[in-house]
Amino acid sequence: MKDRIKKIIITCILLICFIFLVTRVTYSSYESNTSGDVTGNIAGWNIKINDVIVSNEVDKVVDIDDVVWNSTHTRNGKLAPGSTGTFNIKLDFSGTDVAVRFDIEVVDKNVDSDKILTLTGIDTADVTLVKTGVSTYTGIVDVDDIDTTLVNIALDLSWVNDDNVTDDPSGEFDNSQFLDVNFKATQYGGETITAYTG
Repeated sequence: MKDRIKKIIITCILLICFIFLVTRVTYSSYESNTSGDVTGNIAGWNIKINDVIVSNEVDKVVDIDDVVWNSTHTRNGKLAPGSTGTFNIKLDFSGTDVAVRFDIEVVDKNVDSDKILTLTGIDTADVTLVKTGVSTYTGIVDVDDIDTTLVNIALDLSWVNDDNVTDDPSGEFDNSQFLDVNFKATQYGGETITAYTG
């Protein structure tokens, strides 16, 4: 019995100590709020085609009127069936802070039978061009080369002499009849450029 009383007394003392400790503990919650502005330098996006800034516009028309025509049967500067010529596109990405992928689509007689001119060659020594579609050519300018690389692309054209050309009696053609060149630039993210096999 004595042992039992001892156990009850010890249990009561422990219970009193536990209750005392529990009531003396202070519960608190700490919260820290901060506010601020995130700052950073936004990467620049600056593209020029033949010295005309096109990076701020969705659809920008750039006149390409410096075609050098080679023909022995027409007056200097004139165009007729059988003529061949070359024009250059100069792409300037300086001031751009990201790698750039650009696509040039040439809509010529091979793509649209209503067009007059045919693309016979496209070449540049500045970047590697990959044919990525029926009439689309893709190039990449790496971010390390963006300020030092001007991309000069030469397009060779020909007015194939066929008997199906309907002459305009005035000698004037709508510029849209000759050829369309569409340009698109996007940030290059390392995606694979797949060559067209068709």
